[in-house]
Amino acid sequence: MISYNNSNIAVRCHAAFEQFGSKFNLFGFGRVKILPVIMINNIFLYMLFILTTLFVQTTSSLRCHFDRQCICYNIIEVQYVNCSKINITTIPTLPSTTNILNLNFNLIVLISNGSFHNLNHLLELDLSWNKLERLELGSFTGLVNLQKLTLEHNNLSLKWKSFPLGVFAPLKSLRHLKAKYNDRDGFLACKNVITNLKQLESVEIDIEESEDCPEMASGFSKLTNLKSFRTGYCDFTLFGPHTFKYMTYLQFVDISWCRISVVLASNRYSKQSAKRLEYIDLSFNVIHKLHFSIFDDHPKLKTINLSDNILSDISFDISTLRSLEMLNLSHNNIQAFSKEWMNDISNIARGSGLKIDLSKNDVQCGCNKLPFIQWMLENRHIFIGIETYRCNWMNNSVITIYPLRPIVLQLEKECASYTVLIACITSGIAFACVVLVGGLGYRYRWRLRYIYHMTRSKYKRYRPILDDGHYTFDAFISYSDEEQDFLFKDIIPNLEQKESLKLCIHQRDFLPGEDITQNITNAIHKSRKTVCIITRSFLDSYYCMFEFNMARMESIYSRGGQNIYFSYSLNRFVQVNCLW
Repeated sequence: MISYNNSNIAVRCHAAFEQFGSKFNLFGFGRVKILPVIMINNIFLYMLFILTTLFVQTTSSLRCHFDRQCICYNIIEVQYVNCSKINITTIPTLPSTTNILNLNFNLIVLISNGSFHNLNHLLELDLSWNKLERLELGSFTGLVNLQKLTLEHNNLSLKWKSFPLGVFAPLKSLRHLKAKYNDRDGFLACKNVITNLKQLESVEIDIEESEDCPEMASGFSKLTNLKSFRTGYCDFTLFGPHTFKYMTYLQFVDISWCRISVVLASNRYSKQSAKRLEYIDLSFNVIHKLHFSIFDDHPKLKTINLSDNILSDISFDISTLRSLEMLNLSHNNIQAFSKEWMNDISNIARGSGLKIDLSKNDVQCGCNKLPFIQWMLENRHIFIGIETYRCNWMNNSVITIYPLRPIVLQLEKECASYTVLIACITSGIAFACVVLVGGLGYRYRWRLRYIYHMTRSKYKRYRPILDDGHYTFDAFISYSDEEQDFLFKDIIPNLEQKESLKLCIHQRDFLPGEDITQNITNAIHKSRKTVCIITRSFLDSYYCMFEFNMARMESIYSRGGQNIYFSYSLNRFVQVNCLW
């Protein structure tokens, strides 16, 4: 005999059995408890167990004696009654041993008082997809052990008094209430209808906010075991910061499809502490922007679902979400993350292993988004399904973003900035030009000044007529003021009086009101010769040196290189009789 002890074979058989058994969910077989595979080491015993289980299920599935349309069966001491899709309009008489009752997809309009009075062992009741319009005060009398109640897809409404106060009072053990997708004219959370459900852990209801009911009923504050809140039909047009005022124990909140597109741009969904909240679903709300501090005081938040919105501006604060593990941003208009967001995500991911879904967004692969693409490359392990991401290239084409490294290298090549290099080269050239121009200007400073003054003189309106047809003066005398005695006692008497020469003396012959430099240039240009009396004070005088250099320029550029100036070194022992 061959012995099969391979646990892998056992696991495969177990999976095959589960797949086979799932086909019998119509009869409730999906709730079958199967022993752990690790306990069955022999493949033949395992197959025997499968056959025995199927035999028991098949032979115990019989038409119910109270209604041949219903199916009754037992699975591991749990009594199932399935009266689904048989078009009944009233609640049938059921055995008191019933544990799971399925009445969905029928035509039941009313649950009369005492309809379940004998079902004190009932654990689950499904009344979804009926025509229920109202409940009576004693509709659930007797269901003291009921743990799950499903009233979805009916016509129940507070407007028609479908939920009388105290209708849920008998449900002492109820943990899960599903009453969403009913008449939109009702707001179950607006009244204290569910106040008595002390053991309630999860609730799924419709929300229609109105001016008369701006917040959840105060009765929610008594539901200290309530952990999960999910909406069906949802209209939060008057959504405010106090909507969840009395629901401070929540760990799971799903307010998707609630049309709160504008509200959350300037408001938080709750001003109350959310220290227990671990999951928040805000998908399908046409949200374009979120309030900066919307997730403040959420120390345990692990999952945020913002998928299927129109978010483009990702600026809300996540720096305090140290427990965040999943951030779903798929199907939005996000182009890139800001630098602050990238830093916050990196810090959070190091501690919590954060994962982000950024699929179906308008990620941009351009030069201005290069830091974000580089950051994605460094943190690609954070992004779920990154191999499917697409981005808009600079030429407006759409490309697959994965693998990232070639894209980053291409962007770095095409977006390389030469601004600094260009600025340095330009500055260097400008500096060189300034130095060159300055050097040339200094080298030819006297020539330039001479040209300037001569040009200025050329266009001057007043021009005295030269005495001999060429020059007004025979000589221009350049001297310092300290040599006035020598000038007036020796030079003038000898040259003007004895030699009859006409001299130009600045103290006597300069034109009043004319600029001194212009007077000097004109005097040199109108004089046949220039005589410089060289002394220490002459060399120290700015204007004396100006006269000396202007005479040099006149000799070079206006007299064809002819020597027109004389220098005379003077001391106390020298006498001048005549220079000609």
